[in-house]
Amino acid sequence: MQFPVIEPMTLSRIPAAFDHPDFLFELKHDGFRSLAYISDGHCELVSRKRNHYKSFHSLKAALADLKVTDAILDGENLILIRESHVLTPTD
Repeated sequence: MQFPVIEPMTLSRIPAAFDHPDFLFELKHDGFRSLAYISDGHCELVSRKRNHYKSFHSLKAALADLKVTDAILDGENLILIRESHVLTPTD
């Protein structure tokens, strides 16, 4: 399928810090912003500058396994630390 070219959502500044009685805090993660283009069991991750990520193999495989025919997901790829082991983009 030919996907449309779309822009990832950008951050927006707000005049005051986030505060709501239903939330204790909001976590801020630093990661790699990307759009996931999923079609027929294949996934491509594309940066906001339209570069195709050659890493994040595990993430691409998991997204390709989603029960969708065609989808575009906007998100942020994170590298988490688990039990003193850094998960790298090549994991």
